[in-house]
Amino acid sequence: MTSIPGNEAELQLYRVMQRASLLAYYDTLLEMGGDDLQQLCEAGEEEFLEIMALVGMANKPLHVRRMQKALQEWFNNPGE
Repeated sequence: MTSIPGNEAELQLYRVMQRASLLAYYDTLLEMGGDDLQQLCEAGEEEFLEIMALVGMANKPLHVRRMQKALQEWFNNPGE
C-alpha cells in the first residue's frame, strides 16, 4: 500500500510515478529523501542511477527508463 502524499512536493512525485506506473517505489524514494523532483531531474546520469539503485529500481532498466521519461515530461510541463 502506497502512503498518501503529505505535501505538494510529495504529491508531485506521486503523480509523476503514478503516470509511469512506478508507485511501487514511491514510499522507498520518500524514505530516501527523494521528494524533490527538480533535484531528480537535474541529477547527472551516474547520480540518477545511484538513486535508482538505492530505491531498488536499478535492477529493472526499463523501470529506470520509464522514470527518466516521466521526469522529463514533468520537467517540460510541470503544471500538468
